[in-house]
Parts: sequence; structure tokens; C-alpha cells
Amino acid sequence: MYQNPIIFEVIKNLMIATKDFLFVHVPKTGGMSLTNYFIANFSGNEIWVSSKNINHTKWLGGKYNKQKELKHFQGRRHGDLDYSLQIYESIFDKQPDEVFTIIRDPAKLLFSFFKHIQKEKVIKRQGLDKNDLPKFIKFAKNYGFKEFVSKYKFYNMTDDDLLKFYQHTNKIKISTIPLEYLNKYMNLRFPKNKNKLKEINSTNYSKRDSISNEAAEIIYIKYKKYNKLYKKILSEYKSNYGG
Repeated sequence: MYQNPIIFEVIKNLMIATKDFLFVHVPKTGGMSLTNYFIANFSGNEIWVSSKNINHTKWLGGKYNKQKELKHFQGRRHGDLDYSLQIYESIFDKQPDEVFTIIRDPAKLLFSFFKHIQKEKVIKRQGLDKNDLPKFIKFAKNYGFKEFVSKYKFYNMTDDDLLKFYQHTNKIKISTIPLEYLNKYMNLRFPKNKNKLKEINSTNYSKRDSISNEAAEIIYIKYKKYNKLYKKILSEYKSNYGG
């Protein structure tokens, strides 16, 4: 169990959907912060949360006093755009007016994954035996980041797999936001919201686990198309918002 990194994930909430928009949660892109932001602000709307476990949905409802508004849909936490749109249409019988996704520098994306799978609280929540961990976790604990990215992929996803979170053939408005601009964009996009989106915490780097140029280059080659998309979108945001 949990030998394949793609299924190693904390079971919380994935996708947020209202009658107006859909938020597609790409792993390790600050999506939990945006999830909490949407739930806290969009009162009066029926908000659907797709997850494997209804208990976390109930907990979110209690946290934000939205027990009546928050609805649960049994499904994956991290589903690509096609999968998420299928869920949305099954609930609302239409396509969303807008889709939100977050994109991140692929080197930092992989580093966040590398650090995440080693956390004791994550290992415990997954019900794993710390004396008999999956090979990819053992490798992460025993070797540096460069060695890890040379051997393993991000949740076992290829470059094309990652792009599926951002691309769709239908004519739907997709707002893909670089993580660096998430706070600025959302607070400008929804200026009347009382609960402002707080600064996303960046991953802490240690001397042993810093992102070397060699490690970054391996990742940029492995995820060439994703990196090209990230750079394109980041350039657009820099032109529009500065920085």
C-alpha cells in the first residue's frame, strides 16, 4: 500500500464548486489556503467540496459556520480539469463561468512534495509503519533532493499529466494564477470580501535539502512543457501586476 507516490496524499478537500465557479486544486500549490478563502467568503452560496472523506467537509462547515451551505461530493481530492468538470456538470447541470487553478515553479513544486512526504504527521495520517515505509519515502529520507528528483516524479505524474490540470478543449474561462501572485490577484479580484487571503507560507529550505542548480535543471527537463506554461503565465502576471 502507498508504494505509488500518486496515491500518497492527505485526505482532505480537493475541489471547490459554486454555481458560478470551479476551483481545481493542483497538489502542492497552496490550494488549501485558497479553499479556506473561498469557503470563508462565499456565504449565501451552495458550496460543494469534493473529497474522499465527508468528515473533513463537516469540519470545514463547522469552522466557518456553513454547515447548511457546505455540501459534500464523494470524489478525488486532486482531480485534473476534465475530471473536475465532469463532477461540476453532474452537480449543476452546466459548465462553470470560470475555473481557477494555481501554477508554481516546477522546482519548488517538486521540493514541496519532497518535504511533504517526509513529515512525520503526514506519515502518521496515512497509517504507514515508520519502520516499513514505501521505497520513495525511504529514498527521500536517506538522500538529497537532487538524487530524489533524478529517480522519482511528482506524484508519479508525467509532464503531460500535470498539464491536464490546466488545459481543456471547451471554451471555458480558466484563470491560472502563479503562486507568487495568488494573494495580490485574489484580493484585487474580490475586493469586497471581508476575509482577505493571507500570505502563503513558502517551503522552508535547509542546507541539506536546498534546490541546487543541478536539481532544478533535472526538473525543468523532466517537466519541460509545464515549465514553459509556468514561465508564460508568470510573465503575463508580471506585466499586469508588476514585480
